[in-house]
Amino acid sequence: MAEDEVIEGDGETVVFRRRGVTVRKVALWTGRLVVVLLALFAVAVLYLNTGSGRQFIVNRIAKVAPASGLKVSVGRIEGSVLWNATLYDVKFRDAKNKLFLTVPAVELNWRPYKFPFSGLDVRALVLHDGTLYAKPKLNPGDPNAPTLPNFDIRVDRFVIVSSMGTQDIDPDSPMRVYLEAKRDADQALADSGLRWTIVRPGRLTNDPGTGTVSLAPRLEYGQVTRDDVAAVLYACLSADNTVHGTFDLTEGPDSVEQAVLSFTNR
Repeated sequence: MAEDEVIEGDGETVVFRRRGVTVRKVALWTGRLVVVLLALFAVAVLYLNTGSGRQFIVNRIAKVAPASGLKVSVGRIEGSVLWNATLYDVKFRDAKNKLFLTVPAVELNWRPYKFPFSGLDVRALVLHDGTLYAKPKLNPGDPNAPTLPNFDIRVDRFVIVSSMGTQDIDPDSPMRVYLEAKRDADQALADSGLRWTIVRPGRLTNDPGTGTVSLAPRLEYGQVTRDDVAAVLYACLSADNTVHGTFDLTEGPDSVEQAVLSFTNR
């Protein structure tokens, strides 16, 4: 509350109103409010990184219901949900509740705390050993409508694992549905405007990685270890020469680093 100071002179009285007390009180309460908000934020961060907090996020993901009818469920989350996290047993269902994709592990590197300032900041999103069972049937809608909620999302790089054989699909092949889904996903990514790379490995094996591969826009069909595919994906994230590049990948004589850095999209 302001204080008044009265000064009496020759036949007149002058009143000065001091506002210092009011300003100090406002500053004090503002400071206290900031401290309380920061404390609440810290408590929320700590909670989200506990087992209960991660389970809360798992439950929230299951309740997301986009107009397309897509449903996503997550078995559990490990790691920091505000930095690097791994989502396990991820399942995707279409509008008819049919399971069409399972992914044992999804690695997520993001900065959600930047959302109020620069949009959703995703540094890396890696899906490991996914199994596609069928082409999903989603509800029709506006093709120009956002797939995710209408807010800015920053994705530095998008590297997708496709498959050799998506260019010339045999209509009688038992792999036709799988290859068509891969082909459609590749085309959607190529049209997305992102800084993408499409990796088309041959037959995947569970043998230990060798650290050596062959990669080029087109190769004869061959095999490659899952470990070596993972190493190539990681190397692509920091290799600008692979941006907007598509290549086949098999076992070969070149080190992963050499093969990736020497790639040209011709």
